Amino acid sequence: MQRYYCTNNLQILVPDAQVTTARVRVGGFCGLPSLTKPSLPLSCPPIPVGIAVLMLTRFVSRPTPGSSGPELPGVGRDTKRVWPAALAAEAEALLPIVTAAHVLWEQGEASAADLAGAYILAACAWRRPRQWLAGPLKDGPMIARGQDTSPPRSLALAAVPALLEALGGEPFLRKKLGQGVELTVFGLFNEGALNLKGNTGNYINRCMALWSAGQRPCRLLFRVPSPMQVLRQQAAGERVVTMFITRDDLGRRHTAKLVYMDGGHHHSKDPLEFTLHDLKHMEHFVHPDTHLEQVGFFKAMLGLNSGGGLGPKAFFLEGCGLDQKLYDEMEYVISDMNTFSPHLLRYMLAKLLFAAQRKTHPVRADGEERDQVQSEDLWTNEKCTPDDTCANRPAKLSDSTRTTDPEVKAELEAIWCRLLQQFGMDVNGAAWAAAWAMMKAMCREGPPLSDTEGEVLRHWFRNRAVGAMGSSPNRDE
Repeated sequence: MQRYYCTNNLQILVPDAQVTTARVRVGGFCGLPSLTKPSLPLSCPPIPVGIAVLMLTRFVSRPTPGSSGPELPGVGRDTKRVWPAALAAEAEALLPIVTAAHVLWEQGEASAADLAGAYILAACAWRRPRQWLAGPLKDGPMIARGQDTSPPRSLALAAVPALLEALGGEPFLRKKLGQGVELTVFGLFNEGALNLKGNTGNYINRCMALWSAGQRPCRLLFRVPSPMQVLRQQAAGERVVTMFITRDDLGRRHTAKLVYMDGGHHHSKDPLEFTLHDLKHMEHFVHPDTHLEQVGFFKAMLGLNSGGGLGPKAFFLEGCGLDQKLYDEMEYVISDMNTFSPHLLRYMLAKLLFAAQRKTHPVRADGEERDQVQSEDLWTNEKCTPDDTCANRPAKLSDSTRTTDPEVKAELEAIWCRLLQQFGMDVNGAAWAAAWAMMKAMCREGPPLSDTEGEVLRHWFRNRAVGAMGSSPNRDE
């Protein structure tokens, strides 16, 4: 009979074979707590030996780098499968390192990049002991050794208690990267290839190395900022990187409701995912082809007001008479979208169309609210990022996001006109004409925005960004 037991010691019973016992990383399987009696089976269904062996290879703990015992309950390559018990254990292990690095940062002996980098390196090594570092970067260092752009100094790994040992020790790092590598936080990100799923194009290395060199406008925070705080940062030419430093925050997943989407969707990230997600946003935000126009767009959004109240919320709710759902969708635009300005405008225009529909026709004849189209359905072409060749190619609005209803069109025109005026566009200028053409295409009264019109809008927002850069310190608020 083939059966396995979910206990403190995982046992696999195989016909005509001895019982195999191994220490389990995180409690018992099947989502049940560990038991103290290894002979007591749980109500888990029988599992074939091959599958059980695969489960063992994934969940049995590996030795800690530099140690001889199975102390680190790593969680495997896929960080989305970090179990709650594993996060709690991870928090206990990383907290001393994070706390020590935070003290050095407060004393001015470490930069914000050093603090965040020490945490990222320690978390990667905890989750993939002796496998977190693949070797040198294939294309060479992010910043060549000896260049003037290298940071004047970076936090030495040995300066943070337990950090160097957690990363595998100096012999391990020298073996992977060579004798010439600088054993600092900057040195590892600058030259070492992280064996971490999702590090596409080594964006983590690039962002951290250039942040250390003063070439990334990161604003380090130890909490999740509000959408308006992110908007103010982006309008000033910088963007948040959130790092959690308390035991409670490091030991749990952080979940938020996606209020801009129908259906009660939520998204959840563990502490490391949260920080790495912010680094990815930073790389999109500072992309040389789109950075200035993004700053100009966010600066224009920050300047909206209703006459009686300041900010985009007052503009949309009080000035335009729209609903809270619309503002929830606008919060996504101002805090979680980093792309070229025509796409930002199109997304906003589509959501304004839906809001105009709700305002003019609150309920359909059958008594149900009008259907909403999610953001992924707004465009008929494939999703573009600033790295794609389609950065200058306008997306075509799908038929589901257009309207011929005269009442809806009139309401949309009034809102769009008020918005462009608040942006500061000249009613007789080329940017106004291009933005108005975008709205007319939405109302089926004109062709899609041309490449030339899209470039006119991008140029206008680049000019809007002048004077907005670098107004906030690179410290926690």
